Amino acid sequence: MSSALNAFFIETSVQQQWLNPEQIAAVQQALSENPSLSVCDFLLQQGWLGQEHVDWLQQMAAAQTSMNALQTASKTLSGKKRS
Repeated sequence: MSSALNAFFIETSVQQQWLNPEQIAAVQQALSENPSLSVCDFLLQQGWLGQEHVDWLQQMAAAQTSMNALQTASKTLSGKKRS
């Protein structure tokens, strides 16, 4: 899993107050040991988040990715119109 996506999952879980400081440290330790780790899978396996939380996180990540793609496409199209 990409480090940016994992960072998004961690940051969002912290913002939602779903993880305590010990859990955050454990996730970060696990990621340092295995950078390809899926944070969502890890949180599910640890029982720290339920499937509904993970589903919501994945939906938020997909929405943000779509928004970023739209912004990039818009900038690209705007640049072409000026040429």
